[in-house]
Amino acid sequence: MLHAASAWSARAIGRAARLQEHGVHDAPTVAQPRAARNRVTRRVSRWWCRRGRTARERSARSGRPRTVAGSANDARIRAQVLDIVRRLQVGRLTTHQAIGDELDVPARYVAYILSREDDPAVPVHRVVREDGSVGGGRRAAALRGALQVEGVPLDDRGRVTDLATRFERPVLDAESRADPATPPERSPLPER
Repeated sequence: MLHAASAWSARAIGRAARLQEHGVHDAPTVAQPRAARNRVTRRVSRWWCRRGRTARERSARSGRPRTVAGSANDARIRAQVLDIVRRLQVGRLTTHQAIGDELDVPARYVAYILSREDDPAVPVHRVVREDGSVGGGRRAAALRGALQVEGVPLDDRGRVTDLATRFERPVLDAESRADPATPPERSPLPER
């Protein structure tokens, strides 16, 4: 049964040979792994198809354009997020969700954009999570320190205690809201 080595790895062939040497009669045959592999492949394929279809349906229902890092849409959204964050005053805060709602993008995407921002002129520490906690991962301590320097009180878990009073709803100005990818409207009349 072990002559069809192409179906198994060397380790699996050796294991099956040892099992047969020790008298284990239900040692796997070459046909079993192929069937099992096909069964697993079908399950994984079905799972990915269901997941992909759900993601596509969710994207279609929301009407949001898909954003891919490096695309023109990504550059526009990134510029809008950074514009909103730059306009936040000292001691005023907003959330990833509020910016996401204003720009019609997921809050996680806003957090991703801000996590990649290294420019010290952009006060990323003024954008917190919905519960008032400071994100940042490796930069969390620095972000908390920057908030404390601005006089924002934090509790012992690093959350903003008075987010409701310091919250500022982000608003895009008309220039930032315009999509640079779409050309300006032209008059239907020919030029003379």
